[in-house]
Amino acid sequence: ANIVAGSPYFKLLTGRILGYKEENVRSYVVATSPPGALTVELLALVDSDIRKLSKAAPRLPWSSQPDSRGKKSK
Repeated sequence: ANIVAGSPYFKLLTGRILGYKEENVRSYVVATSPPGALTVELLALVDSDIRKLSKAAPRLPWSSQPDSRGKKSK
């Protein structure tokens, strides 16, 4: 029910999952959403939902991490 394409929740969640800089994600949400859409509650909800996705530790983007054979992507 929270995931509606174009919603502030979706924009914040997607930006964080894709690894964009936090200030850029927040600026985008503020610029493209109704006034007051970026709230402490929304930030906490997205944080909570991301933590529920996996118990694995976060990793850098795949292009800068070695693959399963120890090789980096080009």
